[in-house]
Amino acid sequence: MRVDGELTEWFKVKIGVRQGCKMSPDLFNLLLEMVMRMAKREDETGVNLNGRSLNNLRFADDIDLMADTQEQLQDLTNRVEGSSRRMGLKINAEKTKTMTVGKQHKKLQIRIENREIEQVTGFVYLGGLITEDGRCEEDIKRRIGLACAAFGGLGKMWKAKNITIRIKMRLYHALVEPVLLYGSECWCLRKEDERRLLVAEMGWLRRIIGRSRREKIRRRAGAEETIVEKIRKRRLRWFGHVRRMGGERLPNAALHGHVSGERSRGRPRKTWMDNIKEDLREKGTDLAEIGETIRNRDVWRSFVKASSSDNH
Repeated sequence: MRVDGELTEWFKVKIGVRQGCKMSPDLFNLLLEMVMRMAKREDETGVNLNGRSLNNLRFADDIDLMADTQEQLQDLTNRVEGSSRRMGLKINAEKTKTMTVGKQHKKLQIRIENREIEQVTGFVYLGGLITEDGRCEEDIKRRIGLACAAFGGLGKMWKAKNITIRIKMRLYHALVEPVLLYGSECWCLRKEDERRLLVAEMGWLRRIIGRSRREKIRRRAGAEETIVEKIRKRRLRWFGHVRRMGGERLPNAALHGHVSGERSRGRPRKTWMDNIKEDLREKGTDLAEIGETIRNRDVWRSFVKASSSDNH
């Protein structure tokens, strides 16, 4: 240990770091990095993104392993489990889940220490609900439900006569909206999803204001901007952030890259980029015209913040 610029005598550390120690997250991330490197092979398999094999996504101890076949996933799981054991870590089999992503539901039998892992049709990863069909409808419904719970927990406050509407709206924006909008930048919204969000929002505003007519509710609440319009702005801000990333960053590669494979027959599903194109059309521009604007963060923020009518 270095004290006042001088090294002390060597001593043994017997208890390690304590909870709350500033070194703890760095040491933990370093340990997990060693675990994943030990599990890596030369002929690695996974999702092919722009010629790059991607078989895991990591955020702290939330690790997502990906493979094309059950055999490849079992092999990857065995390697990660083995390297974890060598470093003194153990995978919690009860909290570990498996899921297939695609139009066809396929049965998986992945084991850890001779125990079969539960297969699910959806799981929460970093606050967002990931489903096996790759859609976001269930995540939107879940977010509306969580926001409803947050709103309902403040029921006495919404009914209070001694609290002004202005204060109630400030609390609504601070305590309810963030719950609903968490992760909304990545939602691919259909018209039905937008309708569901607007219905939920209007129900909350009606309870706060105590009025039935939509125009009067929004005007009196000072909420002329709908929840869908707020999601569009958040989506455009995130789009600009990803576009400014370096080409080696995964979000940028996923946005502009090509995933190997064959598309199934039928009409293509609406994508997140389709939403972005719609957002830009409402502002009177398109992808070909935003090159210089999007490179400047401040200019892009001003562009996104401006109303659609200001851009025509």
